[in-house]
Amino acid sequence: MLSTPSFGRAVRILLVDDHRLFAESLMALLSEDDRVEVVGIAENGAVGVELAADLEPDLILMDLMMPIMDGLEATRRIRGRGLKSQILILTGTDAPIGAEEAAKAGASGYLRKEQSIEELRSVFLEAASLAAILGKPASS
Repeated sequence: MLSTPSFGRAVRILLVDDHRLFAESLMALLSEDDRVEVVGIAENGAVGVELAADLEPDLILMDLMMPIMDGLEATRRIRGRGLKSQILILTGTDAPIGAEEAAKAGASGYLRKEQSIEELRSVFLEAASLAAILGKPASS
Protein backbone atom coordinates (compact mmCIF):
# COMPACT_ATOMS: atom_id res chain seq x y z
CA MET A 1 0.00 0.00 0.00
CA LEU A 2 1.27 3.44 -0.89
CA SER A 3 1.53 6.08 1.77
CA THR A 4 0.23 9.63 1.63
CA PRO A 5 2.46 11.81 -0.56
CA SER A 6 5.31 13.51 1.28
CA PHE A 7 3.55 16.89 1.36
CA GLY A 8 0.83 15.47 3.65
CA ARG A 9 -2.36 16.14 1.67
CA ALA A 10 -4.33 14.64 -1.18
CA VAL A 11 -2.88 14.89 -4.68
CA ARG A 12 -4.98 17.38 -6.66
CA ILE A 13 -5.57 16.01 -10.17
CA LEU A 14 -7.07 17.59 -13.29
CA LEU A 15 -8.29 15.14 -15.95
CA VAL A 16 -8.21 16.34 -19.57
CA ASP A 17 -9.85 13.82 -21.90
CA ASP A 18 -12.49 14.11 -24.61
CA HIS A 19 -13.94 10.68 -23.80
CA ARG A 20 -16.34 11.59 -21.01
CA LEU A 21 -17.01 7.99 -19.99
CA PHE A 22 -13.29 7.32 -19.60
CA ALA A 23 -12.70 10.56 -17.68
CA GLU A 24 -15.64 10.02 -15.33
CA SER A 25 -14.71 6.36 -14.78
CA LEU A 26 -11.12 7.31 -14.00
CA MET A 27 -12.36 10.04 -11.66
CA ALA A 28 -14.57 7.57 -9.82
CA LEU A 29 -11.76 5.05 -9.45
CA LEU A 30 -9.22 7.62 -8.32
CA SER A 31 -11.68 9.22 -5.89
CA GLU A 32 -11.90 5.93 -3.97
CA ASP A 33 -8.40 6.71 -2.70
CA ASP A 34 -8.21 9.41 0.00
CA ARG A 35 -4.72 10.34 -1.23
CA VAL A 36 -6.29 11.67 -4.45
CA GLU A 37 -8.67 14.56 -5.13
CA VAL A 38 -9.93 15.05 -8.68
CA VAL A 39 -10.43 18.81 -8.91
CA GLY A 40 -11.75 19.01 -12.46
CA ILE A 41 -12.44 17.43 -15.83
CA ALA A 42 -11.84 19.18 -19.16
CA GLU A 43 -13.22 17.86 -22.45
CA ASN A 44 -10.38 19.21 -24.63
CA GLY A 45 -6.97 20.79 -24.39
CA ALA A 46 -8.20 24.39 -24.64
CA VAL A 47 -10.49 23.95 -21.63
CA GLY A 48 -7.68 22.04 -19.89
CA VAL A 49 -5.30 24.99 -20.25
CA GLU A 50 -7.84 27.34 -18.67
CA LEU A 51 -8.73 24.96 -15.83
CA ALA A 52 -5.04 24.30 -15.14
CA ALA A 53 -4.49 28.04 -14.69
CA ASP A 54 -7.56 28.41 -12.46
CA LEU A 55 -7.12 25.28 -10.34
CA GLU A 56 -3.30 24.88 -10.23
CA PRO A 57 -3.48 21.10 -9.73
CA ASP A 58 -0.50 19.04 -8.61
CA LEU A 59 -0.96 16.72 -11.56
CA ILE A 60 -2.66 16.93 -14.95
CA LEU A 61 -3.60 13.73 -16.77
CA MET A 62 -3.67 14.83 -20.40
CA ASP A 63 -5.12 12.78 -23.25
CA LEU A 64 -2.97 12.91 -26.36
CA MET A 65 -5.61 13.04 -29.11
CA MET A 66 -8.49 15.49 -28.58
CA PRO A 67 -10.55 17.87 -30.71
CA ILE A 68 -10.00 21.64 -30.62
CA MET A 69 -6.54 21.32 -29.01
CA ASP A 70 -4.50 18.14 -28.63
CA GLY A 71 -2.60 17.17 -25.51
CA LEU A 72 0.83 18.21 -26.77
CA GLU A 73 -0.28 21.74 -27.66
CA ALA A 74 -2.16 22.06 -24.37
CA THR A 75 0.96 20.92 -22.52
CA ARG A 76 3.09 23.51 -24.35
CA ARG A 77 0.61 26.25 -23.44
CA ILE A 78 0.44 25.22 -19.79
CA ARG A 79 4.23 25.29 -19.64
CA GLY A 80 4.20 28.65 -21.45
CA ARG A 81 2.10 30.05 -18.61
CA GLY A 82 4.72 28.96 -16.10
CA LEU A 83 2.45 26.49 -14.28
CA LYS A 84 4.37 23.96 -12.18
CA SER A 85 1.84 21.10 -12.36
CA GLN A 86 3.26 17.75 -13.38
CA ILE A 87 1.71 16.66 -16.69
CA LEU A 88 1.34 13.04 -17.72
CA ILE A 89 0.26 12.33 -21.27
CA LEU A 90 -2.20 9.45 -21.16
CA THR A 91 -3.10 7.77 -24.45
CA GLY A 92 -5.00 4.80 -25.77
CA THR A 93 -3.82 5.20 -29.36
CA ASP A 94 -0.94 3.62 -31.22
CA ALA A 95 -0.01 7.03 -32.60
CA PRO A 96 3.64 7.45 -33.59
CA ILE A 97 3.89 10.32 -31.12
CA GLY A 98 5.73 9.02 -28.10
CA ALA A 99 7.51 9.85 -24.92
CA GLU A 100 10.17 11.97 -26.62
CA GLU A 101 7.62 14.31 -28.20
CA ALA A 102 5.70 14.51 -24.91
CA ALA A 103 8.90 15.44 -23.06
CA LYS A 104 9.71 18.13 -25.66
CA ALA A 105 6.25 19.62 -25.07
CA GLY A 106 6.95 19.74 -21.32
CA ALA A 107 5.24 16.58 -20.09
CA SER A 108 6.66 14.71 -17.11
CA GLY A 109 5.70 11.33 -18.53
CA TYR A 110 3.85 9.34 -21.16
CA LEU A 111 1.50 6.49 -20.22
CA ARG A 112 -0.75 4.08 -22.10
CA LYS A 113 -4.35 3.62 -21.00
CA GLU A 114 -3.92 -0.17 -20.94
CA GLN A 115 -2.25 -0.01 -17.51
CA SER A 116 -4.17 -1.08 -14.42
CA ILE A 117 -5.66 1.53 -12.12
CA GLU A 118 -3.14 0.57 -9.42
CA GLU A 119 -0.21 1.09 -11.81
CA LEU A 120 -1.63 4.44 -12.90
CA ARG A 121 -2.31 5.54 -9.32
CA SER A 122 1.26 4.69 -8.31
CA VAL A 123 2.66 6.79 -11.17
CA PHE A 124 0.26 9.65 -10.37
CA LEU A 125 1.31 9.76 -6.72
CA GLU A 126 5.00 9.63 -7.64
CA ALA A 127 4.55 12.51 -10.09
CA ALA A 128 2.68 14.56 -7.51
CA SER A 129 5.40 13.93 -4.93
CA LEU A 130 7.92 15.16 -7.50
CA ALA A 131 5.87 18.35 -7.87
CA ALA A 132 6.18 18.88 -4.12
CA ILE A 133 9.94 18.28 -4.20
CA LEU A 134 10.31 20.80 -7.03
CA GLY A 135 8.68 23.43 -4.87
CA LYS A 136 5.14 23.71 -6.20
CA PRO A 137 3.21 25.56 -3.53
CA ALA A 138 0.55 23.51 -1.75
CA SER A 139 -3.05 24.51 -2.35
CA SER A 140 -5.46 24.50 0.54
